[in-house]
Amino acid sequence: MDFEQLAEQIVKGVGGNENIAALTHCATRLRFTLREESKADEGLLKETKGILGISKNGGQFQLIIGNEVSKAFAAVQEKLRNGISAADGTKTEQKTGQKRKPMEVLFDFVSSIFSPVLPAIIGAGLVKSILAVAVLLGMNTEGNTYYFLNLIGDAPLYFLPIMLSLTASKKLGCNPFLAVSIAGAMLHPNYAALITDAFQIHFTSFLGIPVTLATYSSSVIPVILMVIALKYMEEFLDKILPKMKNSFLSRCYVS
Repeated sequence: MDFEQLAEQIVKGVGGNENIAALTHCATRLRFTLREESKADEGLLKETKGILGISKNGGQFQLIIGNEVSKAFAAVQEKLRNGISAADGTKTEQKTGQKRKPMEVLFDFVSSIFSPVLPAIIGAGLVKSILAVAVLLGMNTEGNTYYFLNLIGDAPLYFLPIMLSLTASKKLGCNPFLAVSIAGAMLHPNYAALITDAFQIHFTSFLGIPVTLATYSSSVIPVILMVIALKYMEEFLDKILPKMKNSFLSRCYVS
């Protein structure tokens, strides 16, 4: 398949570069957030070889590509010259000029932060499945081979908060390194060591504020809430920090 030609037809079909506010992809689809959906030429897109179908869901204009969606995504990125760049499948949403429903915004947010981490989660599931079959065939669960394969299968799920902190920070437009640092603190071994009994809630304090200890590995909601809080904290600090300090801190951001 000529992905360069496909990308050219896709960009033309969705209304051109200037009509694209955001772009991401999942396992089989290119997901566009368009400024004006009425500008999309659905007839052209349906006739384009390589596009299996069109779907509109959650405020997104979706093109069904199939298993080679990542190649199509990369080719489309090459065609875009308006600052939309998301090598990992994420992009801070720009204003579209259209008022979107709360559920559409929610679905777009969830899709944008989970789609990039799906390959890691799927890979972990495959490793665990193969390991389960190997055990049925007689693999020693006490051996080193089982130990390391099990470790590899558990890693993506255990560090899911860190991966989500990265994708969520890029979607919300806040500093990804600060977000990852927050998620890292939630999984830090010293913090985990404070939890001595998984079936009993323990309390401690920070600056006199009671803290309920909990295990955050493989969790989703806590890290997303932390990144959302980080976004608003950054916006607040941007307003009150001196311009010189603000300029210095902005060097830490990834463009």
